[in-house]
Amino acid sequence: MNVFDKSKRREDGKHFVKIPSELVHHYTYHPDFKAEHSYLYAIIVDYYNADEGYAYPNRDTLAMRYGKNPKTLDAHMAKLKKLDLMKVVVREDGKNVYIPLEPLDEKDFYVKFPEALEEYKNRLRYRDTERKKAKERMKRYRSCN
Repeated sequence: MNVFDKSKRREDGKHFVKIPSELVHHYTYHPDFKAEHSYLYAIIVDYYNADEGYAYPNRDTLAMRYGKNPKTLDAHMAKLKKLDLMKVVVREDGKNVYIPLEPLDEKDFYVKFPEALEEYKNRLRYRDTERKKAKERMKRYRSCN
């Protein structure tokens, strides 16, 4: 089995889509953001045509590629728009085009979404409490042996 080395250009034309680290580092703390939204974002980025300035898969193709039904796709796309990760433009012919937006940096994100900062702080407290409990358990275990 071959390792997929993202740093090397592939001769077979295969490629990968990078997910911005901001999605992993702070968007995950927003109550409306789920890990699967990163995948939808990556799909749109993969379809993005720099010459045109947008991605233009039709809704059914996008839903199929996302592995969700169109209704779920619409709901998840609304979350990406709410978080300023996606702009959806309706063309004159009535079809949607998608413009993936760069994620906010950490400072701007937490200013715009203070509820995410609170969740981040809550998770830090939880992590630190669990680490402290584990340390105490280990201390008790070692003292018994």
